[in-house]
Amino acid sequence: MREAILGPEHVSVAQSLTNLADVMALQGNPGGARRSLERALTILEKTVGPRNPQTTRAVTNLARIDLEEGMTQRAHDRCEKALAVVDEIVGDEHVELVSPLLCLSWAKLELGEVEAALPLLQRIDGMRDLAQADDPALARLLMAHAVLLTEGNTERAAKLRAEARELFAVEGREPPPERVARWMQEPDPAPSGE
Repeated sequence: MREAILGPEHVSVAQSLTNLADVMALQGNPGGARRSLERALTILEKTVGPRNPQTTRAVTNLARIDLEEGMTQRAHDRCEKALAVVDEIVGDEHVELVSPLLCLSWAKLELGEVEAALPLLQRIDGMRDLAQADDPALARLLMAHAVLLTEGNTERAAKLRAEARELFAVEGREPPPERVARWMQEPDPAPSGE
């Protein structure tokens, strides 16, 4: 409907395509979600430009699909690019940074770059408006994994994972991405010194 009224390359059409991609991803159709997001990204790059938060959101959403489909390096590169743009646009501490930071952290963890992922996750954790961010539960879960791998701090990791489980348990909340859910299913390690 919007496309018929506004034309095929309008920012509102891109928003509709992004919403459609969200639904497709939730329904387990990453291919359809990818096609919708790629079309939305093309429209956004033409209408609002590549250095716009809407455009970087589309890039980050595509990167999340890449991660879920095992295209980790491509996801890493997309998230790094999106983060650089958002960082430049909004500054150091803004809720708009959370999604690309999360995505880049996740990619770095998947690539085995745990030492590089932890500061990104700590940056998210330090943001005051994390509660309004796109996914505080995922942030906690990724951070727990990174803390465990880098610091061996089992107590802190267990606490972060418990917080993540609590946040994911909220009724109506979508589950964590499949490739990340395995970290939440692992038993909590015994506290250090036991």
